[in-house]
Amino acid sequence: AGGLLKISFLAYALRWLLLSLISTPLWALLTQLLHGLSFAAFLVGGVTYIYELAPEGLNTTAQSIFNSVSFGLASIAGSLLGGYFYDSLGMPPMFRFISLIAIIAFFVFYLSDKSRAKATGERRA
Repeated sequence: AGGLLKISFLAYALRWLLLSLISTPLWALLTQLLHGLSFAAFLVGGVTYIYELAPEGLNTTAQSIFNSVSFGLASIAGSLLGGYFYDSLGMPPMFRFISLIAIIAFFVFYLSDKSRAKATGERRA
């Protein structure tokens, strides 16, 4: 599960970086093919990761919180901040900035997942 989330962070980062570099609409369409990988890896990895972390009897609550944060709060915050960055930076720098945030999030998740695994005695890649 953690591995799928790591793949999704990197796929999102690559997709947004490529979107910042495109010059023709065809490349935008081809770049969007990465959306299938990034979104599927995020959704499956996130649901599985939450299931693994949730205490016994609280799986449904944990999944509800995951869904609310991912598709509610994150969508609202992303729309507001994305609009602000688009207005103030322009499209290519905005996508580069978002790509950088995804890479930073990857490293934060990687280190926290590794630390959690070490504390619980699990083996993580």
